[in-house]
Amino acid sequence: MQARGLFALLLTVLLSASLVTVPVLGQGAVRVFVDGEQVLFDQPPVVQGSRVLVPVRGVFEKMGATVEWHPSTRTVLAARTNTLVELKIGSRIARVNDRPVTLDVPATILRGRTLVPLRFISESLGASVEYREESRTVVISTTGAPVGQPPPPPTAGQTIKGVITDIRPAQQAGDQSRIVIESGNVAYTITINVDTAVTRVNVSSNVGGSVGVAALRRGDDAEVTFTNNVATRIRATYMETIGRIDQIAKSGRTIILTDGRTIRYVSNVVVTRNGQPAQGGADALQAGQVLDPLRLNPTSREAWEINIVSGAAQMPPSGQMILNIREPDPGATVGNPFTVRGRTAARSQVVATVTFFLGFPVGSQTVTANSEGQFTMRVPVTLIAPNTPHNLTVTATHSDLGQEQRSFTITVK
Repeated sequence: MQARGLFALLLTVLLSASLVTVPVLGQGAVRVFVDGEQVLFDQPPVVQGSRVLVPVRGVFEKMGATVEWHPSTRTVLAARTNTLVELKIGSRIARVNDRPVTLDVPATILRGRTLVPLRFISESLGASVEYREESRTVVISTTGAPVGQPPPPPTAGQTIKGVITDIRPAQQAGDQSRIVIESGNVAYTITINVDTAVTRVNVSSNVGGSVGVAALRRGDDAEVTFTNNVATRIRATYMETIGRIDQIAKSGRTIILTDGRTIRYVSNVVVTRNGQPAQGGADALQAGQVLDPLRLNPTSREAWEINIVSGAAQMPPSGQMILNIREPDPGATVGNPFTVRGRTAARSQVVATVTFFLGFPVGSQTVTANSEGQFTMRVPVTLIAPNTPHNLTVTATHSDLGQEQRSFTITVK
């Protein structure tokens, strides 16, 4: 009898949910808190028909529910304790324990994520919901306790460190670009303008410098300083590695490389083939493929971008001595000192030598390639005649695999 009474009360709440409006939001991100903890979304909440729509999985799972997606019927099923919720994409009729409930706004798909009315998915599981227009914040309580105050938005002059999870370039004249930074349990939406100083560095090779916002990528670590929600400085870092797939566990989003390294990739990883989008995304990954590069987050070491190399571009078989010079290009004009970087056999000794007229030595540097075979060095030159051709010779030596050498002309300023 008690269970029937609770179920009747739940249906009453659900049926009345469509009568409660949420004001249309102004500019800025909508923040959602469940029991005092912010829910982070890779697809931000949106407003449609005076209703807040949010990715269903993020809120349901934060409330302790399990979620299933059935693509054949385009249906979402969510279960928590004795409640089963069924939502069909495009339909205004939801079902709670097989009872129909009418929605003012149907469930929809945006950027690959299923979005549903926030108040419905919260109250269908017996939670209380409060929308605070002044801070564009939705507060949900699943315990029945009074909802508390969420953390305040970021203050002026603040510096945060986190992961870039979304980049929104300006779409037209007068617009400003924005990025989303996840730091701890909070997602910040930060505006970027023409005065924002942006740098991006590859921590694998220590190569990088000033860039435009278009060079930033999802998965980069970033330190952002901002005032009034506008970034004054962004320092982004990332990692790159290469390898050949030995095994892949797609259910666990894990790649095992032939050298024994294990790399996990994020659920929305970007997969390309020779620089072009790969059909099927992560499903295109197979044993034996060469991956160059895998772009990783420097902290979590998870892959956010993977490029499959096929055809003539593939790297030599494991165990063969190689030497590829990626910088500088033959015939390039370089500064002093200048950077030499490339790839060879792991742990090889790499020597760069600069010579002038009749082989007169004017500069050299020696480094050891890392465990992935990558190397970077800064080579100083004692200039005799600036802006004249010099010869650059790079030699890689491995105790077991032998030696490879590349030589070409550069101009030193």
